[in-house]
Formats: sequence, C-alpha cells, structure tokens
Amino acid sequence: MRTGLGKGGVLGRQRADLYQFSLPWLTHYEDRSSMAWSREIRLPFLDYRLVNLLLPLDPQWKLRDGWTKWIFRQAMQDWLPPPIVWRKDKQGFSTPLGEWLKHELRPAVERLLREDLLIAQSGLVDRDALAKRYQAYCAQPPLRGTYSRKDVFNPISLELWARRFEAQLSF
Repeated sequence: MRTGLGKGGVLGRQRADLYQFSLPWLTHYEDRSSMAWSREIRLPFLDYRLVNLLLPLDPQWKLRDGWTKWIFRQAMQDWLPPPIVWRKDKQGFSTPLGEWLKHELRPAVERLLREDLLIAQSGLVDRDALAKRYQAYCAQPPLRGTYSRKDVFNPISLELWARRFEAQLSF
C-alpha cells in the first residue's frame, strides 16, 4: 500500500504520533485542562493493552476505502447509528488565535508592546524586535509568511505570565 508517508509507512507514522507528535501534545493539554478545572479525565483508547493490540495491525484494518479507524467503525456498527459510525466530518477544534492576534487583540498587543516589558528587562526578548515581528506577522497573508502565531503569542504570553507572578520572580 503506497501511503506517501515515507519508509515507515502507516505503522511508522503511528509510532511517531504515539511517541513524538500528536499524542504527547494532546495528552499534555488534556492533563492541563483537567487539572485547571478539577476534573478526572479518562482516555480509554490509550489503554496500553488496546494500543499494543491495535498498533501492529496491518494498515488495511485501519485505513480502507477512504475510511480511517476502519476496524473500530466495524466494531461499533451494532452499537451506534450509521450516521455516527460512518461520519467523515469529525474534526478537532482549534481557536482562531492567529486571527485574534491580528484583529481583536491587536490594540491590546500594540499597547503592551509600547510598554516596558519584564521579559525585555531580563534580557529574554528584544522589545523593539518583537514589536517589528508582530507588525510583520499582522501584515502577512493568512497561513503564509515568515512568522507563525507562536512567534508573537509565546513572548506575549511569557510577558503576561511574568507580570502576574512578578513578585515571585527574581530576574
């Protein structure tokens, strides 16, 4: 089966997702969210026995006729209505942070970048360079350009965090 996923194919990509990419990132945010809201969160499909059973399966049991999670869909056919089992429109939720930074949050960010920054005073960030980077980020077309939203959001978040905990910090 040709997948366009390189030498490792589907299994290699799944192992990379499991150990390097998607899973560590998702579980990190799930853990933080559950702690922030004092909730017990369970991830039943991450049970090591289920992962050990399914990960080595041949890709034909995972991807078939354009369907992902094929064996799981087959297993759930008798338990769930077909529109749920065979839906293709399920997508993750992401916030439009990039657009917020360019529009709704822009006056607040520009005001912040005109002030003395704790992260600049500590030598972590050059305020003028950050302000120029932010202006360049706002001017570039969506999803294209030199800067990502993280290039401006991360230092801004760090500054807001430093202001919140300034009394406990020693720069």
